[in-house]
Amino acid sequence: MKLRDLRTKLGPLWWYTLMIFLVQRFGDVINAFIGVWLVPRYVPMEELGSLRPLMQIGALLGMPIGLLVTPYIKLLNTHAARGEHGKVKALLRDAAIFAAVVSPLTLVAARFVMPSAFSLMRITNGRLALVIVVTSILGAVTPIFTEAMRALKRFRSYSTIGLFSAPLRLAALLVAMPIRGLTGYFAGQSTGPLLTIGLSAIDLIRTFGRKVRCESYWKEDRKVFLAYLVPLGIMTVAGNIRGTMEMLLLPSLPAIESAAFYHLSIFSEITTYFLSPMIFVMFPLVAERHEKGEKTRRTLVQTMAVCIGVGIVSALALTWIGKPLFSLADATVFGRRPFGFAAVWKPYVVYTKYFGILALTAGLRMAMSCFGSHELACRRFRYAWYTVPIALFEALLIRLAYRYPQWSGYGTWHLGGVLAIMFVFTLLPLLCAVIDLALSYGRERTASTSSRI
Repeated sequence: MKLRDLRTKLGPLWWYTLMIFLVQRFGDVINAFIGVWLVPRYVPMEELGSLRPLMQIGALLGMPIGLLVTPYIKLLNTHAARGEHGKVKALLRDAAIFAAVVSPLTLVAARFVMPSAFSLMRITNGRLALVIVVTSILGAVTPIFTEAMRALKRFRSYSTIGLFSAPLRLAALLVAMPIRGLTGYFAGQSTGPLLTIGLSAIDLIRTFGRKVRCESYWKEDRKVFLAYLVPLGIMTVAGNIRGTMEMLLLPSLPAIESAAFYHLSIFSEITTYFLSPMIFVMFPLVAERHEKGEKTRRTLVQTMAVCIGVGIVSALALTWIGKPLFSLADATVFGRRPFGFAAVWKPYVVYTKYFGILALTAGLRMAMSCFGSHELACRRFRYAWYTVPIALFEALLIRLAYRYPQWSGYGTWHLGGVLAIMFVFTLLPLLCAVIDLALSYGRERTASTSSRI
């Protein structure tokens, strides 16, 4: 079978998903090496458990940029689907200007936020705060360019950039982390977004050049922009509060348990390696079909089913191999122990029993991301009515758990209880989404039957 025939048979969603999946696996191998070996080698156990909370704090600081950039992204997809490249270029220009204006304000906000967060996580490195803020700003700005490439369906260029960014990030980490542990990690992580922004900008300039002139869009899109901004703002704030509370609960655990969470989550996130390319490709295709009045439910059901299926398979696989994998340092071959590199995992063998729940949680979250991306592409925000209350209730529950650890029954919270909370509050919105999807399908069937009568 020729590649052209295979592409026609698979359709654009699965063809581009396959292309991005195959091209990006090299980058994922490097990311896995960084996460499972390089970071534990240079970051001590006492600080390892703070890595994920610090990343979440960075995401919280980048929220204002990310929040206001998201409506731009939707409009990018809309105008790109219509072939209105002049408006796409104007949207890119304005989004970049906005990010440049808000970035200094983020630095000011960090001045007040970071000391309290560092105190909670028992970290005294002052330089680390500035590095985290810069990395968070770059991470928030990067989607302006990557989403433009996605809207214009420049999937090949996007994949190529991904291949270059991972080796560059590895090289930077190999230089920086031996010098300064956590600070070196965040400094090295900033190289990926820098490269992505630079190469994406070059690609977009070549795409548009001077032949495409900016066209006014605000008068036409103002209502759409505000209609996105308000519900999306509420959901983004609620989601970040929830995520921050989840991560800030980890430093309250014993040091070995918070470090165990890091190791287990790194392996569990292998699930996302298989699923993120599919979600990346799905959004612009769904947006385009929605603009044309075509049905998109089948695409949504397929992607959600794949996410849940991969999550279940990953959970079963990691439950089965988790303990042998973390005990690999003790394995002998012809009387020798050739797997000394696995010694960094050995202290956490007892916690491998939690692999299943973490991997399944990762798969369910990706399924919910599919649903959210689909609804955003179709300009529907009904799901905010249940996702926001669930997120805020979880944040409140975690706050109470942090304030009253005796509720755990042991006088302090342990990893199993924290993971149970994460799983339950990942499952709840997904169940609501499935019910929402079923009810919507039922209403359409009823309306279709009535119209025939």
